[in-house]
Amino acid sequence: MTASTALTLHRGLIAVDIVAFGSRRDPDVQLHLRGAVHQITERACRLAGLRWEGSHHEDRGDGLFVIVEPGTSVTTLLTGVVPELLRGVRRHNKLSSRTAQIRLRVAVHAGFVRLDDHGAAGLPLIELFRLLGAPAFRAIVEDSASDFAVAVSDYLFDEVVRHNGELAAGFRAMPVELKETHMRGWVWLPPLPANPHGLPVNPHDLPVTDRSRTGYGPPGIAISELSPEDRDLVLAVLSPLVEYLQGRMGRSRGPRPIT
Repeated sequence: MTASTALTLHRGLIAVDIVAFGSRRDPDVQLHLRGAVHQITERACRLAGLRWEGSHHEDRGDGLFVIVEPGTSVTTLLTGVVPELLRGVRRHNKLSSRTAQIRLRVAVHAGFVRLDDHGAAGLPLIELFRLLGAPAFRAIVEDSASDFAVAVSDYLFDEVVRHNGELAAGFRAMPVELKETHMRGWVWLPPLPANPHGLPVNPHDLPVTDRSRTGYGPPGIAISELSPEDRDLVLAVLSPLVEYLQGRMGRSRGPRPIT
């Protein structure tokens, strides 16, 4: 195929990106995460009924993007691929060490793109990556404890999402202002995952660098919520420490004046 014979067709577009990938300095960890995301994405597409071989996909270092084959309903991306991506990420995290945990940003769009010998081109593709990298989207993800987030274009929201009341209810609008792009997008965050005991994930279990962004205060013990036996035990442990610290503070301040 040459540039002159490349076809311009309306295609569904999806891009995925590992949150804070650059902060993983270990090359082995980066390669592992990169491979995991490729596997999760390919599996999600296949389980949603998409032919991986018939789609165009390219690596982006910290993620990848997929242009699905012509004739594929964009609804399949939202109701098929996205849920499978979420399941894939949470399956990976459940079976991985803390170092190999993944938080994923996903962007979904659609439009007319051109494929040739050099790859893919077209305004919708540019808009897809502006959506994925929008400062507002990044901030929403950073301020949450979520391991997964999806952003869709305003065009896709109006044409597809808005007509599905149950699906649309979970989205909220956000500005997409990056470089020369100024448009609106819509964000969806899933409920927090459960730990193996079926309880919601505690945001304080996140790395220390993430705790300040979760919207929760510092972890602590509410003495009033403990049973009488546990309260007595905690006070018995803490009282000597408090007395010791008070004594140290008193000595550091010097003798008190006689009144």
